[in-house]
Amino acid sequence: MNNQYSNLSEKQKICQILDGEVITIEMNPKTNVFLVKCNAWTEEERSRKGKYILIDTATIGDELKLIDKLEKVAGITPNDLSLIIITHAHFDHAGCVWYFKKHYPHIKVAVPALEADRFRLGDPAPSVPTGLAARILKIRGNRKELKKIEPDILFHGGESLEEFGVHAQVLQLKGHTEGGISIVLNNKKAAIINDLMGGGFLKYGKPAYHFFLYDRIEILKNIKMLYEEGFEAFLVTHGYAFTRKPLKDWLEKELSKHHLNTV
Repeated sequence: MNNQYSNLSEKQKICQILDGEVITIEMNPKTNVFLVKCNAWTEEERSRKGKYILIDTATIGDELKLIDKLEKVAGITPNDLSLIIITHAHFDHAGCVWYFKKHYPHIKVAVPALEADRFRLGDPAPSVPTGLAARILKIRGNRKELKKIEPDILFHGGESLEEFGVHAQVLQLKGHTEGGISIVLNNKKAAIINDLMGGGFLKYGKPAYHFFLYDRIEILKNIKMLYEEGFEAFLVTHGYAFTRKPLKDWLEKELSKHHLNTV
């Protein structure tokens, strides 16, 4: 990472790296959704086409809270969105998307192609809890409804988001679920990895496994790939973000533990 960040705290580093291009909106304690600015468009184009894309929509019941947060945090309404992306079929990511489909039908909703039928059927993607706390959370989560929707766009991985005003691309990264996707900025400033990993709940710079996994080895391989690609900040849905240095320390330990090549 650039030496200009060397004397900064982890939080300060992330703020400087992102520089308003990605905005984290905290919905529930350490449950985040993300806005990515439509920097590929001119100001005039943004006024017509949309100012941000929204990544994930939090939990069912949070619909009006999310709309309020959009206004308070970014000064926008849902009509300022060029696209909504749901990264995988879990209630805390797709919870409010039905509301946007109903009340803002002009905003396209994109989902992973591998999980498209799960959205159509309201069938959450399977993930395995990693411990007692996760099993308790699973019981709570199983009571949360995943409302059926018909997606507008299916992402297979590799798609550019330029047509929606964002210098970024979609990656299909298994690990948390079978078909989950992540969004990465072309300038390598950020990888929005959602539930592929978790972060610290008290401070920045604490990478960790998520409470639920589909394939631990796939997670490690995908995170290693992102690290080697040179991404600077890693943004997660649950917990605070982290930069390359703490990720490298965590990743080398986990790769070694599972007899995989280290970074």
